[in-house]
Amino acid sequence: MQPAKFGFGPVRRQEDEAFLRGSGRYVADIGPEGLCHAAVLRSPHAHARFHTPDTAVARAMPGVRLLGLLFL
Repeated sequence: MQPAKFGFGPVRRQEDEAFLRGSGRYVADIGPEGLCHAAVLRSPHAHARFHTPDTAVARAMPGVRLLGLLFL
């Protein structure tokens, strides 16, 4: 006895046509107003500490919203 097949025939994907023609939208393409990106700086050395002498220059750059330092 063969196991029952789910559904009826092959399932055709409807979104493929748009992506193949270049008009599809990915989640990464959506950028709401005020969207911010983050960068994380990690050391390749265990238990290393970073020294950031002056963050005023980075804070004054256009597009920088907040420069936070977190030491764990």
